[in-house]
Amino acid sequence: MLLSSPELSSSFEEFLAPVQRGSNSELVLKMFGRQVGGHSCILKNPEAPSLILKPNKPKETEFYTMVKADPDLAPLLPFVPRCFGVVRSMRRIAVEPDELISPTFRVRARSTDLTPKAKTRERRPTIEQPESSIKRRDSGELPTSPQSHWLRSLYAKRFDRKKTDFLVLEDLTCAMVFPNILDIKMGGAPYNPLKMERQLHKFNSSTSSSLGFRLCGMHAFHSKTRQHHFRDKYCGRALTEDGVARELTTFFSDGQQLRSAVIQLFIRELARLEEVLRSLRGPCFRSCSLLLLYDAFIPDEEYSSRSMAPNDYSITHRLKVRLIDFENVHLDAEQTPGEPESHSELLRALQALQFALVSLSFPSTN
Repeated sequence: MLLSSPELSSSFEEFLAPVQRGSNSELVLKMFGRQVGGHSCILKNPEAPSLILKPNKPKETEFYTMVKADPDLAPLLPFVPRCFGVVRSMRRIAVEPDELISPTFRVRARSTDLTPKAKTRERRPTIEQPESSIKRRDSGELPTSPQSHWLRSLYAKRFDRKKTDFLVLEDLTCAMVFPNILDIKMGGAPYNPLKMERQLHKFNSSTSSSLGFRLCGMHAFHSKTRQHHFRDKYCGRALTEDGVARELTTFFSDGQQLRSAVIQLFIRELARLEEVLRSLRGPCFRSCSLLLLYDAFIPDEEYSSRSMAPNDYSITHRLKVRLIDFENVHLDAEQTPGEPESHSELLRALQALQFALVSLSFPSTN
């Protein structure tokens, strides 16, 4: 059943129909194979390829409702995923693996070791094979990847069949052929008394304390070498500042050189986001995540910043900057009046990230 009032397309109504009717049979959903970070198990309905399902958290749903309804928050809309409301499944949910990393290629992993000591190791995938040459999962011979191992571990630990309410969001990767995805934890200073010790450890032992952000997941496809690279949150926590710079180089590389045009566009989009946040009145972004996405299939010349205006429709399908994970955003305007210091952690992280990208584009000659 539909719990909120999104703008529905006919295809979305068809997607909701079997959920609304209810049945004794199972509702079969897929793991979202392009998820690279986070704690929630993101699901996908094969009948709605442009949408994803995220377990509903009331505070996050409240944020999306507030952003859509409040005219003062309209400048933030280009920097958050489109939300289509909340649905509730009346059937038992069954989840099937989806190990796709791209629509054409899969990755073979060199190691399948998932012991605790191996969590922070760099896992560098090797050359892929065309999907057409690989047998399907039901034959028991589908090759696996570091990303699929991480996803299976996440679902084994966190998937809850009892949760049937889902936030329906756009799939930001849907129009991309080879999406490069970087998940960044912004801010992250301890704030929850119930998790203070654990949060303090993550903060102090990672670049969150020095840079204001840490990498929480990455998938990068190098078009020139046709290799995939994946890093999970454990790898991200172990990185030093120099390590962050190396991983950013991996993310923005085509396998032979840096994609300078892509970096320049991200610098521009991050500056726009910073400007929006500085003028914002209302919610306080104490901690959230930032997604950087671009299509590695698109050649550099098509990413030329000279030919792409800030509001150019083409850029929305090729390169995206989106804030996500709003469970810890404070919405009470009286309690957090929206002064610049309300976003100080997020602004500090944005400035540090922009500086890192500028340093990547123009390395010191010393």
